[in-house]
Amino acid sequence: MALCPLLQLADAANMKHDRDQELLSRFWEFHAALVRRDGLEDRIRAGDLDPSLLERSLPAAEAVIAARSRMYRCLMRQGWSPPPSIVQDLAYDDTVLSQWSGAVQD
Repeated sequence: MALCPLLQLADAANMKHDRDQELLSRFWEFHAALVRRDGLEDRIRAGDLDPSLLERSLPAAEAVIAARSRMYRCLMRQGWSPPPSIVQDLAYDDTVLSQWSGAVQD
């Protein structure tokens, strides 16, 4: 019986750790997508006309939008209240992604 409060605190700490890990994972997913897209764009702007770059640029841009959406949704699940402009952007992103790929995955 005396351990119940300690166990509850430990459970709460584990839940917070899991939430932090999910957010960190979403952040790094977004960062990696940005780096990949920016690298492709830099090469295209520099005049590298490799057809595979052009084919990969659209999926890279889609990956940035999808990763940003997942990161924002993770923040919202954790209690963040986004400004109206972010809510509007998320709705637009969902529409665009659903047209490109069929669905947005969380």
